[in-house]
Amino acid sequence: MPFVSIVVPTRNRPDFVRCALQSILNQTFADFEVVVVDNHTGTPCRAAFDSVADERFRYVVPERPLSMCDNWEFGCRQATGDYVAVVIDKTVLRRTALEVLHNLAGTFSADLVSWRADAFRPRHFSDAFGPGTCYPWPEAMRAPQLFDPHQELARRFRMDVRRGTEGDRYFWGKICFGAFRRDLLDRIAAAAGRVFFPLTPDYTSMLAALALLCSLFAGYGMAGGPARSWMHTIGFAAILTITIYIIVDLEYPRFGLIRVDPFDQALVKVRQGMR
Repeated sequence: MPFVSIVVPTRNRPDFVRCALQSILNQTFADFEVVVVDNHTGTPCRAAFDSVADERFRYVVPERPLSMCDNWEFGCRQATGDYVAVVIDKTVLRRTALEVLHNLAGTFSADLVSWRADAFRPRHFSDAFGPGTCYPWPEAMRAPQLFDPHQELARRFRMDVRRGTEGDRYFWGKICFGAFRRDLLDRIAAAAGRVFFPLTPDYTSMLAALALLCSLFAGYGMAGGPARSWMHTIGFAAILTITIYIIVDLEYPRFGLIRVDPFDQALVKVRQGMR
């Protein structure tokens, strides 16, 4: 049984997978397994996998295309290591990441270990592997720190800090920025039915549709000349208002039409099970 299983969920991005797997292969710590979950819809990453993988790497394909949360769930069920980490296909690990994980897990007997991530933004969006800018985490590296999951969960429930502005806490407890002990995943699944929940439908497509309707109304009015009907003006204003409302509602769930109550209940059950 390996010390850590690294689950790499992916869809139609073989070039990203190759870079992610190469960063894992280059690790200074060798007691790991890699499970690539190729949730493709026509562009498999098998060739990229074969170009990098050794005997510690496994390639699995779901029977049918899955949602992102279902694919992560499926991938983590394939893991056999003491710890499980999810490395998204567009992520590369520092060479000592797994060595540090192993040392910290042994020192603190931690159920989960979280780490921070730097960001890279390509100069041109269409060329993710071209030149770009690296944005290192602004705070200097420092000694590991322990945190209380109960206090952190209570803080997140308060919803009093905008996401992305909480510093290191942004990464705490996220399996895509760290690793969970496998028996912790088993306990979560036993208490809540699964580990990864489909919090909301695909709001991206809805926002895109609303934006397209705004453009359609605006273009229709412009094509008709300077005169605009009241119906067109009111319709455009209404759709723009709805779009802005949904964007604000996404930032502050629980206060508007978007509800995450089922997920809240699952978190409450998990929290009660930790007592």
